[in-house]
Amino acid sequence: MRTKHLLGRNFFFFLSIAWTGIIFYLCLAESSNLPKIAFPLKDKIVHFFFYFIFVLLFAISLKKRKTIFLRRILIFAILLGLLIEFMQEMYTKSRSFDWFDVLSNAIGAAVGFFVINYFLFSKQKIKSH
Repeated sequence: MRTKHLLGRNFFFFLSIAWTGIIFYLCLAESSNLPKIAFPLKDKIVHFFFYFIFVLLFAISLKKRKTIFLRRILIFAILLGLLIEFMQEMYTKSRSFDWFDVLSNAIGAAVGFFVINYFLFSKQKIKSH
């Protein structure tokens, strides 16, 4: 049973790494190469979704489930979003730094943090009773 548990963690860790690669690719690819989707605030919703899933995947994949560790994932996600925005400004021609993207990234990461934190702690409370 322990082997199955470790394989599940490894799967989510590799999925987390793949998700990070997808974020980098989609955020740094020239915008003319990406599909056009028309709905209000689509860009901000996509940024929220990217970092919400990022935090969930890393929190699930990593063994430690303490709030301090989850906070590190949250901080890392926010810093990664900031780094990618700077990279867009410096290394792409069709993209630029956007503070609202940084805010959307941070909100998505924070919501992911609170969701995973709620489910982890509620699961621990159920086990202790």
